[in-house]
Amino acid sequence: MSINIKDDPVDYHLQYLGINAPYIDETKPCGGHFYKRLEKLGVIELPYKLKVFDFIQNDETFYELMVELPEEYFQRWGSYPIPPIDFEHPAGSYCFDFKGSINNKLELLHPYETSLLNSFVNQYKVKGSKVIEPKTHPNGKNYRNCEYYLSYWRAYVFFELNMECKFIGKYLPEQGRERNS
Repeated sequence: MSINIKDDPVDYHLQYLGINAPYIDETKPCGGHFYKRLEKLGVIELPYKLKVFDFIQNDETFYELMVELPEEYFQRWGSYPIPPIDFEHPAGSYCFDFKGSINNKLELLHPYETSLLNSFVNQYKVKGSKVIEPKTHPNGKNYRNCEYYLSYWRAYVFFELNMECKFIGKYLPEQGRERNS
């Protein structure tokens, strides 16, 4: 008997999925690669229009990594939130995309645990929880100068939350139903 295992680059480096915390989007529970994982589970919104950020900002047990990005990074980013092609982030990209193939087992480790550990993670990592207040970019857009990274399995917590709250709206008074829809 043989077992065929197919690997997909989409499923590499799932321990650090960014939520796109800098960009404040009121239409989705979060952004980034973590939102893509939520979408795969059918979670496109949370009850009462809650955001992933609401759950994690004061609870360091809910995320794997939080980094506070330098203010200068955003101030130099004239077209925020649209990234220009030649713009450099301290880590290359705060939402790491895997490209290529795996040649050895060490490549399965996320760069935040290997090549970017000292130059990015140790330099910008926030120890403990820290409330990051929204700031206003010179172009008028709001942002947070941080990013949170969650492991893929945390998406299942939000999936279960949605399933448990699916029918709560019909038990709420009219005013509550409007908030939940």
